[in-house]
Amino acid sequence: MTFEMALSEREMQGFEKGIELGIEQGIEQGIEQSQNSIALNMLQLKISFDLIQKSTGLSIEKIQELFKKIS
Repeated sequence: MTFEMALSEREMQGFEKGIELGIEQGIEQGIEQSQNSIALNMLQLKISFDLIQKSTGLSIEKIQELFKKIS
């Protein structure tokens, strides 16, 4: 195997790893946006922070932050 071929394989592996990481980050961001949206809807319905936390998995601090956005 030549140096150029090895480098090319390494570059391809790096590219594939970058794609995988990008997809994972996109999925995580989508989940977070969904949880935030659900929490905002629950806040508008005047559901308790405790129940929102149990339902969404968000921290009380994050729920308070979202609550400030709609207050």
